[in-house]
Amino acid sequence: MQEFAFRKKLIFIITIIHYCKLDMEHNYREFLSKIESVRNKLSEQKLSKLNLPQITVIGDQSSGKSSLLSEISGIPFPTSSGITTKCPIIVYTKFNSEIQDTKYYIQLDIKKEISKQNLCEEILELQRKNLGSNKVVKEPITIYAEGSERDDLVLVDLPGIISNGDGKNEVIDMINQYITPKESLILIVTEAKQDDETAKALELARNVDEDGIRSIRILTKFDVFDSDESESRAKNLIKNIDILSPHAVICCPKGKEYCHSFEKEKLSELPEKRAGIMTLKERLPALLCELIRTNLPGLKQQIDEEIRENSNNLLKIGENPPDHYQILKNIQDNFLDDIRDIEFLLTPSIMQFSDKIRDTRKLITEEVVNKFYQHNAFKNIFFQGNRAIDEILKMLNDKWLEIINWYMSEVVKKIFILFDISKLSNISKRLKKIIEECWNEYRKQIYIDFNKCMINELKKYLNFHTMNHYLTSKYEEKLILPEEVINDILDNINQDTFLTMDHYSKKTVKDISDIRDSIREIIESEVERNIEEFNRKSIDEQHKQRIFAASTAIWSVHHKNFIDNINSTTQEILFCKIQNWKDILMQDIRIKENIGEDNTIKISREQYKKTIEVMNECKEILQE
Repeated sequence: MQEFAFRKKLIFIITIIHYCKLDMEHNYREFLSKIESVRNKLSEQKLSKLNLPQITVIGDQSSGKSSLLSEISGIPFPTSSGITTKCPIIVYTKFNSEIQDTKYYIQLDIKKEISKQNLCEEILELQRKNLGSNKVVKEPITIYAEGSERDDLVLVDLPGIISNGDGKNEVIDMINQYITPKESLILIVTEAKQDDETAKALELARNVDEDGIRSIRILTKFDVFDSDESESRAKNLIKNIDILSPHAVICCPKGKEYCHSFEKEKLSELPEKRAGIMTLKERLPALLCELIRTNLPGLKQQIDEEIRENSNNLLKIGENPPDHYQILKNIQDNFLDDIRDIEFLLTPSIMQFSDKIRDTRKLITEEVVNKFYQHNAFKNIFFQGNRAIDEILKMLNDKWLEIINWYMSEVVKKIFILFDISKLSNISKRLKKIIEECWNEYRKQIYIDFNKCMINELKKYLNFHTMNHYLTSKYEEKLILPEEVINDILDNINQDTFLTMDHYSKKTVKDISDIRDSIREIIESEVERNIEEFNRKSIDEQHKQRIFAASTAIWSVHHKNFIDNINSTTQEILFCKIQNWKDILMQDIRIKENIGEDNTIKISREQYKKTIEVMNECKEILQE
């Protein structure tokens, strides 16, 4: 009775294990089929942005990598000295019970069926055609093998690592590109006798998978060691109980064809599940299945991100080509946006210009008047000094001209950076060039007009032709009440001006009328003193003082008007003319004749649409 119960329980356990295994195999094939369909979709449209779960095989040159792949996949890989794999080779092997004799297909640009006997030579031929003058290339060759004797696998074979010479860096870059994504299970192929320090493939894998959670080291040529020490080290590695521990194989015993019995005998001391080609082929599907299952949510996120990114890019350029008017309007809007802050852009320059003009008051000094004044005995005494005033005005003219030139150069700099044509998008390079030429021509004309107006303003204010009332009043102010007299008046206004002593000997504030009288007395006294001093001077000294007063009066009147008019002219000439270019832009015949969307934008639009379409198809495949 107990024996019957035990047998019943054992049968139940075996049945559960059997169905679990069938379920795993079913899920694995279903997962792999979906991944293969997604990869085919991407391959058809030459899209490779998704990181798909796959087994990536890397190894140093002559490590036995090609022989290992041949035994795992059942596909004859080229094997000889040197780099036999010169580009990525993606291998799909698929179980199909209905196909007794395995069918083989190879694809670079087109997919075609090929015999097993010709497969190796075809790989080499495609590589030769694709290489050109390069040592290795990134364009992959895809091989398919389907039949009742095949396992469901996807493998990527990469060129072997070389220690030096042409192609070294290109090979390393290619390997890093394929093994960096976390979706890649890495098979690190090294000779069994090789130590860790000399295994470059091991170093590359550790750089991207430091904890070794998606890497398996395959120790090839386990029948060839150069010392007992290296053999012992290799066996200890295999005996590691980690689930992703190294695996020992013997693909070509002493250069001969693979022999299962020989391999089994040679590796008999090692753990059975980590030794031999047959057990490796059993390990890989389960590992790849787990890799696919783990990364499936991430793959869906990648697809969603691709759809989102391409949709945003499509939104920027528009789902349909814009009409000609819309293109012109977009250019006009860009221009108006760039010139929106022109006033703020030029404000620092006009403020510096004003400061520089005001600062020219310092040029009019008594020393300068003495330098230019010449007495003319043959002229009426009341008309001495005209030449001195002319010289002072000429001096101011030269300085103001220098400041005007500085101001115009500053304005030109700002105008030249005003409209950034490089920012214009969705138009052809030829149209950009024409717009730039049109803008440059108009900008030069603006500068010519602006320069002419600036010079005219300078002539207007520094050529002394008439004397208006404000000018004469300024002259009298500077002559009768010069700055030094004003300073003396202020110095004489003190506490006594505002305070008085009462009968209790206390200081009190004077009555307002008394304060006014006190200030009036001070002013009249100082003005009278100034007149007396003026009258005591010689005729020439008096004339020099008149010249100084006249020069400063002219400067006082004209510099303010000059600054105001330059500011006004800047607005009229620059702001208005620049604003007007938006209308010229819409009417220019050269622009109208060459209006149109850039061809690269058309290509990009189609590419975005196609990518979105393919990604949605991939999304549907994974959700089935």
